[in-house]
Amino acid sequence: MTRKSIEYLALGAVAFLLSGALEVLLASGNMASDGDRRYEAMLALIYFAVAAIGLMHFGLARYATLHTPALLGLLILAFASAAWSEAPGLVLRRSIGLAGASFFGIVFGSLLTVSEQVSVLRWVFRLAAALSLAMVIVSPAHGISSSMEAGAWRGVFIHKNGLGGVMALAVLVEWLHPTSAVLSKILKAAWLGLYGVLLLKSNSITAALAIVLALALLYVVRICHGQYRIPLPAVIATAAFVGAFLYEGKASITTALGRSSDITGRTELWHWVVAMILSRPWLGYGFSGFWRGGSSEYASVERAIGWSPIYSHNGYLEITLSLGVAGLLLFVWMAVVGLRRAFDQAQHGESAARYWPLAFLLYFLVHNLGECTILWQNSLEWALCVSVVVCADPVLRAAWRTEDVPQAEVAVASTQEYA
Repeated sequence: MTRKSIEYLALGAVAFLLSGALEVLLASGNMASDGDRRYEAMLALIYFAVAAIGLMHFGLARYATLHTPALLGLLILAFASAAWSEAPGLVLRRSIGLAGASFFGIVFGSLLTVSEQVSVLRWVFRLAAALSLAMVIVSPAHGISSSMEAGAWRGVFIHKNGLGGVMALAVLVEWLHPTSAVLSKILKAAWLGLYGVLLLKSNSITAALAIVLALALLYVVRICHGQYRIPLPAVIATAAFVGAFLYEGKASITTALGRSSDITGRTELWHWVVAMILSRPWLGYGFSGFWRGGSSEYASVERAIGWSPIYSHNGYLEITLSLGVAGLLLFVWMAVVGLRRAFDQAQHGESAARYWPLAFLLYFLVHNLGECTILWQNSLEWALCVSVVVCADPVLRAAWRTEDVPQAEVAVASTQEYA
């Protein structure tokens, strides 16, 4: 086995663990991110492996890191926020998990081409789907939720939304993976069917809506902008108008989907989150330092809404709550750069998987309207956000046309931007 194969296998294993699959078996507590020592040791081990791979390809990793300044700013702000947080130890521990996931995204995005990323992720998600189906069949007590989401499938994940989010990404990856042979097309259809079943059975409405809207937006961009040359700002403005129209009719939509008009209590939660943000608007409460006793204000929100949230159920509100307007602006900067690079790659890329960065970012931005994966510790979705922003860099794309890691490193090192 070559070193390249070993590296790809290691990165695939890290992606699988960061997806949350098997966390229910590896962790001994209820929430691994809250201090489960066994799971933290596993994370430390995989991040050490990622660091080793990054050091072996120092040129690519260094270039990608320095040319994603918004990400560097977010990481610095996250660590610094321990200084004004009420739980500095918690903030520092979670910031380390954030840095680890972010560095994995940098290595994954700089070391693998877009086509290679899609291929690795396809096997990661196929394994997660197969194990989840097996868990539901062999051990329904573990594979099917028995708490307040009774009947919802969670497979090898701790929560149904974990299964739903991963299966939505699996649909996206499988959809974009190129196939030519008849057998490959049949297998692709079969896997898409399995992902769809698992996504529906997870009852994760947010993930299901996000993948439908992301694929619809991707189609609109490809047709309106790519085929008919409609200016991109006009396409985005139209999409935003349609989104606002759908939001105004959210009561009818959620009722039709079998959910309450307040989106399962989220609108009231968002009201109180906004109130807390206004109390500390500029720098927030510290990275992931508000919920579950991280701040004294958490208790008042819990009493007001009558349940115990662990995050804001909206990524944009969550990052503002944690790191204030400063953190939100840094993320917007990163997202705008990523979208610009992704649009360029979709138009001028050579591989069949050139739409992956754009498709993922569309899904990511929509998904965070109802979930929190922006700047999230030990999260595959956040790591993939970093990786697509990195891999869509035009300098890296030009260097990767050699399809060889050492030559790509030389090409990157020789560019004027790298100097």
